[in-house]
Amino acid sequence: SYDLPLKKIEKYAPETEAAYDVRILDSERCPRYIGARIENLSVKEAPFCMRSRLWRVGLRPINALVDITNYVMLAVGQPTHVFDSNHIIDHIEVRLASDGEKLQLLNDKEISLCGDDLVIADKEGAVALAGVMGGAKDSVLPDTTSVILEVANFNSHGVRRTALRYDNRTEASARYEKAIDPERCDQAVALSMELFKELFPEMKVTAFSDSYPNKLVQKEIDVDFEWLDKRLGMRIPQEVVAKKLGSLGYDVSFTETAMHIVVPTWRSTGDVSIKADIMEEVARMYGYENFQPTSITTTFDGAINQLDVDLVRKIKEYLAFRCNMQEIFTYPWMTDTFVNALIPDVSEVLSLSTPPSPSEKYIRSTLLPNICKAIVKNERNFPEFAIFEEAKIFRDCNYTTVYDEKEALPYERRHLGCAFVGSPDKVTELFRTAKGVIGMMPRYTHMEEFSFRKEEKPFWADETVWLNIFLGEKKIGDLALLSHKAKTDCGIKVVSAVLVEIDMDSLVPFRSRTNRFVHIPEFPMNEYDLSFLVDSMTKWEDIYGACMSKKSADSLLKDVFFVDEYKGKQIPAGKKSVTIRLVIGSSEKTLTGEEIEAAAKSVLKKLTKTLGAEIRS
Repeated sequence: SYDLPLKKIEKYAPETEAAYDVRILDSERCPRYIGARIENLSVKEAPFCMRSRLWRVGLRPINALVDITNYVMLAVGQPTHVFDSNHIIDHIEVRLASDGEKLQLLNDKEISLCGDDLVIADKEGAVALAGVMGGAKDSVLPDTTSVILEVANFNSHGVRRTALRYDNRTEASARYEKAIDPERCDQAVALSMELFKELFPEMKVTAFSDSYPNKLVQKEIDVDFEWLDKRLGMRIPQEVVAKKLGSLGYDVSFTETAMHIVVPTWRSTGDVSIKADIMEEVARMYGYENFQPTSITTTFDGAINQLDVDLVRKIKEYLAFRCNMQEIFTYPWMTDTFVNALIPDVSEVLSLSTPPSPSEKYIRSTLLPNICKAIVKNERNFPEFAIFEEAKIFRDCNYTTVYDEKEALPYERRHLGCAFVGSPDKVTELFRTAKGVIGMMPRYTHMEEFSFRKEEKPFWADETVWLNIFLGEKKIGDLALLSHKAKTDCGIKVVSAVLVEIDMDSLVPFRSRTNRFVHIPEFPMNEYDLSFLVDSMTKWEDIYGACMSKKSADSLLKDVFFVDEYKGKQIPAGKKSVTIRLVIGSSEKTLTGEEIEAAAKSVLKKLTKTLGAEIRS
């Protein structure tokens, strides 16, 4: 810095003792209001130097009276305004508007005010929107000869709300939003009077009033030297601190162990309020380049193995990379159309106090409504696709905190939702694909295996094509074909969809030390297809279990895969033909044809004994 003293603008001393009648009815929204009636004026062009400066900062010169107010605003940062005094009836009052009160602004836009708007009014009604824009009624006209100069301070939050409410953010409102120092009004009045006198030598102030009911209290902060030195990393001499802060307008005094600082008014509006702000000021003015850089000392702890986080990543990679599914991200709220189609009871569904739209008031208690919404958006362009989403769901379960019984907490769980979408002619294939993807997920993501059985049909599911997903004896999700009614209510017109939802917080990942390495076989594996007849109600889970039952470590049967299922005229009633693929091999030698055949017959014998299977001729 150049260590130059602040140049102060002397406070204006009015020559008249006549007071202008100003009434502040809401001192919290208007801490200070200065009003002055100035006469012997005229409407003329401002000097070129003033107009040029306004042009250069993007403001349009209008006339000398208006240009002075804009010039002062840019010079000292305090907005000012002039009213034609002939149009102000009796007095000026600063008050909240009445609901429905009308006001025509300078831009000829008429607005209907609400009770939160602060207005400048006379005896007959509102004449200006405080801190935002003046009104058309009292604007400067070609025959104006006297004005009321307004220099006021308005609450920043109120001005911002009003400006946003009417989509009318002006140069004045942009400055008031930053919480201007009320003491700055003195500078604005002094400079305004100086310019009026310069451009209108015959001007005369006939009435003046400074209403300041809520005087700004300057912040006072005590800073301990030990506290400051510890955070700066060095001791800065007291005289240097006093000089640097004094150049910024701070009043600094010292004791043996601390310094007492009185913050200047223009920094007491919320900018500087705690001792950390003083520390920042001292460091900034002293110069960051004068601080010796030092290495940060810290202690590193061992890495934490977050199994749940790793599991989420593995599941997403499995679905995206191995199963060719697309991940989607949706909003946490649900549209009423999909809520009504998929959720029978909304008593536990939380609603927003300020929803984004009237039809999106519910927070998601399940992922399926938003997944169905994604299906509706994509079915017209993609006849077949598979999507998934991992996100949190919320429900109202009347949980309360241990600190406050009135503070309610929602039930919050992490869920996985999937949709397998395709032609209505391929429903069986869709369902089997979905079941295969979910059934193989534990194997590829290293967690406890799922099981499938029917216990409780989901509300939105087809009458027959559905399964519940279990982890041990605990139900953790559903897998089902979306019913025709639910599909119609959602607006899905072209495709069919199999939906899946799983409670991910119930999944149990394996720790890495439980995994075991199995090397790639040195000898060839052989595939053997086997077709047989079983009861039409037999499930793949039963077939797989029968094949793999009593399987020893040295068994030649390594795995079993589903190939096909067939029902037709050649198949007896109540039966179905199932084709499976056996993976047969040895880790010790290459098998002969006889050995492969014997292993296959052993599997068929198990199927015959357990399920009554008959080999197809």
